[in-house]
Amino acid sequence: MRKKYISLSLAVSLANVFNGQCLKTVSTQFESVAAINSDGNIWVWGSNHYGELGTGDYVNRATPFQLTTSGDWKSVSHTYMSTLALKNDGTRWGWGDAQLGNGSTFPVLSPVQIGTDHWKVLYTGLFTSYGVKVDGTLWVWGTGIEGQFGNGTMPVDPSLIPVQVGPDTDWKFLAVSSHHTLGLKNNGTLWSWGNNVVGQLGIGSSVSNFSTPQQVGTESNWKTVSAKGFHSLALKSDGSLWGWGMNEHGELGDGTAVQRNSPVQIGNSYDWKSITTTARYRSFAIKNDGSLWGWGQNENGELGDGTTIQRNSPVQIGNSYDWKSIDCGALHCVAIKQDNSVWSWGGNFSGELGNGTITGTYTQAPTMILGSCSFLGTAENESFSTRKVKIYPNPVSENIYFSKEIKSIKIYSGAGALVKYFSDLNSNSIDISVLQPGTYMIDAFTVDGNNLQEKIIKK
Repeated sequence: MRKKYISLSLAVSLANVFNGQCLKTVSTQFESVAAINSDGNIWVWGSNHYGELGTGDYVNRATPFQLTTSGDWKSVSHTYMSTLALKNDGTRWGWGDAQLGNGSTFPVLSPVQIGTDHWKVLYTGLFTSYGVKVDGTLWVWGTGIEGQFGNGTMPVDPSLIPVQVGPDTDWKFLAVSSHHTLGLKNNGTLWSWGNNVVGQLGIGSSVSNFSTPQQVGTESNWKTVSAKGFHSLALKSDGSLWGWGMNEHGELGDGTAVQRNSPVQIGNSYDWKSITTTARYRSFAIKNDGSLWGWGQNENGELGDGTTIQRNSPVQIGNSYDWKSIDCGALHCVAIKQDNSVWSWGGNFSGELGNGTITGTYTQAPTMILGSCSFLGTAENESFSTRKVKIYPNPVSENIYFSKEIKSIKIYSGAGALVKYFSDLNSNSIDISVLQPGTYMIDAFTVDGNNLQEKIIKK
């Protein structure tokens, strides 16, 4: 077998551990993140103050942590204190400390199935959660005091179980903010309900609360919507971008700081592809050409444009044209490029950037945390008996031993983040007892120049 002198990049380590699997979707709000990779498993990182990561504890995670191994997860929706997830069989699962809809107020620290009904999609907001069942009916649970239930009531006490939102069965997509909800129907019409104190319902006024769905305009060509705070964004099928609601930080992107009670077009472009908002006065969008744009509050560089200048109109973030998707929390964002690499920027107070640190500071430009996973390294295809450098035992609980003296070792988490680095070892063993149980990738170089790339399991 030939010697290998190629150092293991983050991209290769991720490819080997996932065996070619990639993060497909990312859901983030406030300071925690949940994602699903292409083998159907959930990964989490960031804040875990309320058990919202589902790891069985209250420990924050600064690097992506594999939560599940069953490979049958369809979607995950993440919020401040809890997480809801949907399996391929339509069962609803949840964990955390609020609005699980399981009839209880007690925290749940690991994923548990909730009820026996089958669902098509789940949505979470700060205080209220929704789900669409397989029969197309819309259900809600959590807080409804501002009309979020959409069924004509404003109960003082939260509902601990799902209640139906009217008889309609044609809901296509929802955007759930901290205080109001936007609903898109199959016929392309847009509806809103809940708090309207700054015109975020888009119905032409700022009358406080509406407890039943109100149609936004008369158009029937709405494509998608986003709302997390007190402003709303939407795309039409012609690729135009629209916004309404609070705008004191330029979060609508219309070049002003004027509140809008009805949808206004943002610029005159018709090439917008996807949108997301944040709970803290910012908005982001991706164009058809793969460019990423942001606008709104930017006092700590949260937009990722390398400045701290508030932007009242969209500005391009960097000069890349290969962005695929983005989601944002209160002060940070996580985005995926076309090569499936994962990038983050903004505040990092609980490990939400996923870069292995909890700094309490801001990163003002997108920084890669997980490399492309489209490459399969050769180490996966080599048998143990033919390798020049051998590692044992595997699985391991404390000490790893090598058949040759090792000069340096890098250890990557299952999601590709560097968690340990040993240099100038000149040893045949290392102690990894401090690592949490899970799957890791070893990148080791021997004193005589051989390279070992090996997946290990920490017990």
